[in-house]
Amino acid sequence: MTDRSRPLPAVPGPLTRIAARLYGLGWRLDVRRQLRGGPARLEVPVLSIGNLTVGGTGKTPFCGHLAASLRKAGASPAIALRGYRGDRTGGSDEAAEYRDQHPWLPLVIGADRTGEARSRLREEPGAFDVLLLDDGFQHRRLHRDLDIVLVDAMRPGLDGDLLPHGWLREPARSLERADVVVITRADQGVERAAALVERHRGRPAEVVCRHVWGHLDRFSGTRHEGTEPIEALSGRRLVVCSGLGNPAHLLRQVEASGATIVDHLANPDHARYGARELAAIEAACAQGDALLTSGKDWVKLREGLEARSFGVPVLVPRVRIEFDRGADRLAGAIGAAAGREPVL
Repeated sequence: MTDRSRPLPAVPGPLTRIAARLYGLGWRLDVRRQLRGGPARLEVPVLSIGNLTVGGTGKTPFCGHLAASLRKAGASPAIALRGYRGDRTGGSDEAAEYRDQHPWLPLVIGADRTGEARSRLREEPGAFDVLLLDDGFQHRRLHRDLDIVLVDAMRPGLDGDLLPHGWLREPARSLERADVVVITRADQGVERAAALVERHRGRPAEVVCRHVWGHLDRFSGTRHEGTEPIEALSGRRLVVCSGLGNPAHLLRQVEASGATIVDHLANPDHARYGARELAAIEAACAQGDALLTSGKDWVKLREGLEARSFGVPVLVPRVRIEFDRGADRLAGAIGAAAGREPVL
């Protein structure tokens, strides 16, 4: 599967170029608005984990890994997220995925993350002593003690245009604001991403990591039946269902496992799964011997499976973060900002 050159490939290029100029104007006005009066401060350290592009950089597993590492170091972290297509009750897929993988982790959810975090600390003193700001690079109303920016090796996007003609949420030169740049999904090669980071930032990325499948969770309906090693995929005929910003990494992982993809039901990022979508998945599963889906999609798919089954096992890869280089440097930066140095 090849990546699209821009988010709206069906729209004529001249129109998206004009829209990108308007987007850039809106971005500049928004920055001025956010910085008016200076950024607000919390009583706890704030670590931002963000990116410059839309379409997925592996941010949720990375944030979860940092939170778990900080907890092991004796900290009490929380994650603040906007909750895309959700609400304060936690109805977003990111919130559901965090709860699924890290049920101990406090979540602060809402568009006004500064206000929500203050309210949480006021209502529950000591609820957390360090806040991880999920997707926080553009959320400049809140002071952060460390700005970590992720760049996807598969689709850096730094040599393109602003939305919607390119993948950039703000100009590539904004990388200069980052304290630490992490190149993710390095199993796909890092040379191009590394060169682009250095060109636009003026110095290299400090960290390189990979998103590795650790094991598969196996479900029958919604019942967890245990785990399987990744090697168990070899030779199997899989139906893949994804609602990701960039599903290419998922598909390449499946192909590398030795499985055959008999159908890929590709849905938009943050897709909801209603009765029609579930019926389509069930029909597609007649072609394969298992359904493979991401953790982000599974937390939504299982909501509709109480009274039905796809007729085949559901396999959900569980992702872990492995560092190729720079883990000690990242840990030191986190320790200096948060007062606790994790082992990454």
